[in-house]
Amino acid sequence: MAHIGVTAPALELAGVGHAYRARTVLSGIDLHLPAGRIHALVGPSGCGKTTLLHLVAGLLPLQDGAIRNGFARSACMFQQPRLLPWKSALDNIALGLKARGVPRAARHAQARDQARRFGLDDTALAQYPQQLSGGMQSRVALARALVLAPDLLLLDEAFSALDVGLKAELYRQLLAEQARRPMAVLMITHDLMEAVRLAHAVWVMAPEPGRIATGFRFDDAPAQRTDAQVYARTAGLLDDATVRACFGLDAPAPAAPLALAAVGGLRC
Repeated sequence: MAHIGVTAPALELAGVGHAYRARTVLSGIDLHLPAGRIHALVGPSGCGKTTLLHLVAGLLPLQDGAIRNGFARSACMFQQPRLLPWKSALDNIALGLKARGVPRAARHAQARDQARRFGLDDTALAQYPQQLSGGMQSRVALARALVLAPDLLLLDEAFSALDVGLKAELYRQLLAEQARRPMAVLMITHDLMEAVRLAHAVWVMAPEPGRIATGFRFDDAPAQRTDAQVYARTAGLLDDATVRACFGLDAPAPAAPLALAAVGGLRC
């Protein structure tokens, strides 16, 4: 089925399914992501999370269901930085602006301004990807996405290979950007704690075929969450029988479960 017409500024998925030859990898995916919200899709490897993101990004043809993307500008960041090795860090950040036809001086000025928010100085910006550490490459990749001022940001395991300190830094940058303007974010991750730290809503997928099995919403802003709240909410999710089944975990030992509502989380 073709993508349906765009009306409101939101991302809508209705009955989305996908198959590779005879293998169904996604079935009956419904999702509503409004402006200014971060939604996380979590689930085990092989449940179709990345396939779903590629469908939303238009990198795969839509087979079943409908996708309505009401956002004017979208950007993606993947697990691998995917920087062009023959371009400097500055030119990599400015790549999308060049594609939009922004003149060289203007796009370099915007790229430098965005880069400074990530601690990238002129020396780093003059280097090529192979001269940068993995962490610096990830900074460049996120700066490249955000310099486009996207209304919708798609993150595919974007922080999974980073160390704890760099993750925390990029989390802060992402939330600061999202606080400045009503950017919607759809993030794919297998890390429940990352999802709880960053997202307004967490959707848990089950495999074979990939589908949304359950979901949880949080009332507070992600930037206001303390480490203690994040740990408690993650523990609450891991006590949930549906979440454990999705990840193939054994039933928890008999104990008083940690109620998600008690720490600000509500099942969708």
